[in-house]
Amino acid sequence: MLTAYAHRTMLVHAHAKLNLALAVAPPAPPKGYHPIASWFVPLSLADDVFVTPASSGTDFALYWAPDAPRPSPIDWPIHKDLAFRAHLAFEAALGRTCPARIEVLKRIPVGSGLGGGSSDAAAVLRALRAQFAPDMDPAQLVDMAMSLGSDVAFFCDTHGPTPRPAIVEGFGERITRVEHVPLAALLVVPPFGCNTQAVYCAFDSLPAPAGDFATRASLAHATHDTARRLGPFAMSPFNDLAPAATHVAPALAQIASELERALSRRVHITGSGSCLYVPALNAELFALAPRARAVSATLRECTFIECRTV
Repeated sequence: MLTAYAHRTMLVHAHAKLNLALAVAPPAPPKGYHPIASWFVPLSLADDVFVTPASSGTDFALYWAPDAPRPSPIDWPIHKDLAFRAHLAFEAALGRTCPARIEVLKRIPVGSGLGGGSSDAAAVLRALRAQFAPDMDPAQLVDMAMSLGSDVAFFCDTHGPTPRPAIVEGFGERITRVEHVPLAALLVVPPFGCNTQAVYCAFDSLPAPAGDFATRASLAHATHDTARRLGPFAMSPFNDLAPAATHVAPALAQIASELERALSRRVHITGSGSCLYVPALNAELFALAPRARAVSATLRECTFIECRTV
C-alpha cells in the first residue's frame, strides 16, 4: 500500500471554525471536563496540511503562510503540537509506523478560539487514513481524535473535503451534522490569546448562566434551526464562555464595546476567545474593517479577517 502511494502528496485544507452557539455545563466527574452543546461552522480561513508518504522516517515542519493574517512566534515544542501528536496517535492505533513528510502551513491565528490546532490534527489523521489505511472505519478515526482534544473529532469528517457544520455535544464525541447556513463574518483577532484552561476555570468561579444546561443545550439546536429557516440574521448567537473570557482578558470587553459603537451591531466571542466576530452581509463585508480601524488605536491593534462559512 505504501508503494502505491509513495511520493504522492496529499493536501488537506484545515478550516477554522466558529461557535455560533455554545452552551457549557458544570464540570462532570471523574475527569472534571465540561459537557457542551455547540453549533460549529467551518470557515473559509484555513491552514494547509501537506502529507507525503516516505520510504522511511518521519519529518515534520510547521511554519506560517506568506499570506497569514497574524503570524506569531511558533514557540512551543514540536512534540506538543497537535498535528505532530496526531501522527503518533495514528501509528499507535495501527500498530506500525507510517513514514511521512508532514508540513503545516498556518494561517489561523494561535490562541484565538478558532480551532486551528484541532483542525490541523484532524487534517493529518484524514490524510494518513487515505494514504495508509483507506479501509479504516471512520469511527476509529473519531476515537483517535478524541484522544487528542475535544474539538478534533468535529474536523474528522470523511464525507467530503470540508467538514460539514454540526451540533457538537458531550465532550466532543456526539456530532450531528446539520444543514449549511451561508454567512459572512468579520473576524476580529486581538493582539493576545486566551488560555482555554484559564477560561474554563473562570467559568467555574463565575455565576452560572441563566437556565439549566438541558434548556441551553436545546437552544444551540434552536439557534441553527432559526438560521436555517429564517436566515442567519434572524438568529441570536450566544456563548456561555463569553463572560469567562472577558474575565480572563478584560481588554476583550473594551474591544467588543468599541466595535459595537463603530459598526452599530452586536459583536460576539467565539469559543473561549480571544477572537470576536461580527455577522455581516457579503456586500458590506470588506467595508467593516476600515470603519472599525478609524475609530480607535485599540481597534487598529487588532487583526481583521473577512471570511465566510463553507
